[in-house]
Amino acid sequence: MRTERWSYTEWDEGRRGTELYDLQADPQESRNLAKAPECAATVAELTKLIRAGAVAKESPVRAAALPNGESIRVFVRGAHRVV
Repeated sequence: MRTERWSYTEWDEGRRGTELYDLQADPQESRNLAKAPECAATVAELTKLIRAGAVAKESPVRAAALPNGESIRVFVRGAHRVV
């Protein structure tokens, strides 16, 4: 999942791993923040959007928005979701 600021990826609903990158501070995506305590709320919100069905399995790309108005594009590939 990508927002204007964040790139979030999970595999097997997070059981096989998660990645969160701050695209403003780390555009090269070199520091995974998924387990950083200061990013727990961001991970929770992005995970909630995925679980709530922001991604339609039959649709490869779908647009949505976060409560703060930041837009997201969601891509579905096989067993994992890039949001």
